[in-house]
Amino acid sequence: MHPLSIRTTLLSVFLLLVLFTTNIPADAVVATATTGTEPQAIALDSVTNKIYVANYGSGNVSIIDGTTTTTTSVRSGSNPFALAVNPVTDMVYVANSGGGTVTAINGATGGTSVVGVGSIPFALAVNTVTNKIYVANYGSGTVTVIDGATDTTTTVNTGVHPYALAVNPATNMVYVANAGSDSVTVINGATNATTGIAVGTSPEAIAVDPATNMIYVANYGSGTVTVISGATRATTSVSVGQYPQALAVNPVTDKIYVAAYGSSTNIITIINGATNATTAVSTVWAGPWALAVNGATDKIYIANSESGNVTVLDGTTNLTDTLGVGSTPQAIAVNSLTDKIYVANYKSNTVSVIEGIAAPAAVTLTAPADNAAGVSANVTLKWSAVPAATGYVVQVSTTATFGTTTTNAAPVADSLAVSLGMGTKYYWRVASSDSGGESPWVGDSFTTALPPIAPSAPTIIAPSNGATNVPLNAVLTWNSAKGAASYLVQISTGTSFTSAIDTAVTDTAWETAALPTSTGYFWRVNATNAWGTGPWSTVAGFTTQPGIPGAPLLAGPANAAVNIPMNPVLQWNPVAGASSYEVQLATSSSFTLPPSDTVVTVPQRYAGVLSSFTTYFWRVDAINSYGTGAWSTAFSFTTNGIGVLGRALRIKGPGLGYSGTLAIYSLSGRQVAKVPFTASATREEVLDVAGKLSARGKGLYRYRFLDERTVMDEGSLVVR
Repeated sequence: MHPLSIRTTLLSVFLLLVLFTTNIPADAVVATATTGTEPQAIALDSVTNKIYVANYGSGNVSIIDGTTTTTTSVRSGSNPFALAVNPVTDMVYVANSGGGTVTAINGATGGTSVVGVGSIPFALAVNTVTNKIYVANYGSGTVTVIDGATDTTTTVNTGVHPYALAVNPATNMVYVANAGSDSVTVINGATNATTGIAVGTSPEAIAVDPATNMIYVANYGSGTVTVISGATRATTSVSVGQYPQALAVNPVTDKIYVAAYGSSTNIITIINGATNATTAVSTVWAGPWALAVNGATDKIYIANSESGNVTVLDGTTNLTDTLGVGSTPQAIAVNSLTDKIYVANYKSNTVSVIEGIAAPAAVTLTAPADNAAGVSANVTLKWSAVPAATGYVVQVSTTATFGTTTTNAAPVADSLAVSLGMGTKYYWRVASSDSGGESPWVGDSFTTALPPIAPSAPTIIAPSNGATNVPLNAVLTWNSAKGAASYLVQISTGTSFTSAIDTAVTDTAWETAALPTSTGYFWRVNATNAWGTGPWSTVAGFTTQPGIPGAPLLAGPANAAVNIPMNPVLQWNPVAGASSYEVQLATSSSFTLPPSDTVVTVPQRYAGVLSSFTTYFWRVDAINSYGTGAWSTAFSFTTNGIGVLGRALRIKGPGLGYSGTLAIYSLSGRQVAKVPFTASATREEVLDVAGKLSARGKGLYRYRFLDERTVMDEGSLVVR
């Protein structure tokens, strides 16, 4: 059964996507050649300028002279379905789907030979480097490898229903699309070893880009193209239109074109080979069945089998044109050397010959100069005339991407007068055109003159009103004011701006010098041009970040204080913005003998035990997330003998927490005094009373805090 009867006919009307009103590219049908019955496939030899057509219904091959369009014919096997040419050996190979054979035709003599292959050979490809021919046998699940020099064969097993194949002569690898098993079989051309790769549903077309070693598989049943890396065998799936029927590669531009037979939109999908990103080009014509690429002119030709025409797609602009051909065109081939395209019309038994017409040269823009400023809003755009051009396409936009246009014209002359807005930057570009299409775009930009009025007020962006923790080198930003040539920025600690810092800038941002920490500021901005100064923006206030804290002020013990307990409380005034403090204590004013560093959050009692009757020096600095501040002025104090602990206190709260007796002992161990105390008394208060007892002489004593008979604390006491 012929594939046309396998498909369900899908007739849809599609929207033609065009960017401009000009037609591109205006190729023309210049001749029609009569063939045999039901021309099914077409291939050409660019070296001999001969075109070969497989006639499915009449079992022969038509040979068309590319210069004269005269035809001859050669018998083949039953139902020739596909053919391929080896221009190196001038041999043509025809797959006869009805007889399980391949007919080899000598291009120079017209002589033939027959090679037996597998069941229902549907596709074949030639490796011109190794002179091997690969035949996909749909019915037997094999590929027959024919040696072009001897016609001997080798059979290689594939997946189910091999339907299409392609060769990469650079790597000597062959890729077979298995429509029945949703896979691609990779054949090593040197060893015939195989590897299987899973793809989408019903892969029915395949193409290779030898420049990038990438393989593209059109999956008819899943509406996707599987992209295979020839180097790693890794795959990527790209969504295209419904029922992708054919695909072709332009190795010059690294673009892949996919024809979707039954999609309601996105009939032609363009895949960027570098990124796999897609672009959709729709067409009003039904049944895109086959396509071919002319890499020399960057044009793509799509045979629409149900519409009797060919869509011509410009690969540079994605613009399209349509040419009427014969009935049911379903095969197409391009001769890049002669710029002629050949279309096999299945039902009218003809081949339509299309003459390609080249696009004109690009223009050179002459006025306004690129990036010109102060251009009149009523400006005449000028460019150099292109002798072969019949017209030009001109676009003007306020965006560099031309997403929207203010002007979209098609003048015949080499200039165009336009009326634009004032004080605005514009982008413009021009392409020349003729019956062959359009040249590449050439673009510049310019800015129109400002209107004769003062600019509007800018809009403040940042710091916004009420912002806190603003960096000390604050960056002030605002939106541009229409018509502005420069801006004046004011910043002050008050809203009256009587002591403001004034700065003139041309940009829409300004960075302050380092500001004080934790300080409130107000700022505003206005715009100026040649016609005056506009109003001030709204006023915004902000507060700078705290920054590194200042040096603390020491509070106690007072500087040079004496008779200080050996575990004193060191105190200082809080510092704004500080989260902690570093306390340094030493026996030298240089803080080297020996230094003791402690980080605390609030003043507290010294945790260690100082030496008695010793002079100490101490200082404090403040710390926060921004860093450490300077040291305070150093103070000194001298300890007494009170407060030395033998072991840690076991008390809770401000008092001792228990009632008892303080026993005083001489160094010989004799008890010389007792001092009763209550639970609310502090240890220092009891020791101070004991030290003033007149019954004892001066000297060193031992003491014990007793709770009944339990020793709660003990240590040494000096009486002077």
